[in-house]
Amino acid sequence: IKNKFTRPGEAEPHFIVNGDASGRASSAMVKDNLNYFRIIKAELGLPIQRMQQLAVNPSIEENQVLVNAVLEHEAVHIDPDNAQGLIFDLEFAEMLPDGKLKKTDREDPTQQLDALDGFRYFVNRNMRNYLKGHK
Repeated sequence: IKNKFTRPGEAEPHFIVNGDASGRASSAMVKDNLNYFRIIKAELGLPIQRMQQLAVNPSIEENQVLVNAVLEHEAVHIDPDNAQGLIFDLEFAEMLPDGKLKKTDREDPTQQLDALDGFRYFVNRNMRNYLKGHK
């Protein structure tokens, strides 16, 4: 992130880190009671206010309604040059009959949905009360 988005002589970008609740958990890949959010915060030198991970992941059903409502009713601009991954995911994401996203084959790019996940986390963290004002 630092190498890609920071350049000598330019102003520091305004990073805001979003993610799901699993990023708060410790794992075998992270030691010394750290988690991925703490590592990202430390490496980027970010204040805690810019770490906007979810405390609890919403159900995919709740999430689908919220994200679709935001996309349908708000003027969401998705940068065609810098958000190609999100555009791809939005075009190819599929729902299974049980209401879950089709993400069964990590080798299939149409099922990875990593950029869509990031967008969903952003919407859930920053617009979670959106539906209260809309019927």
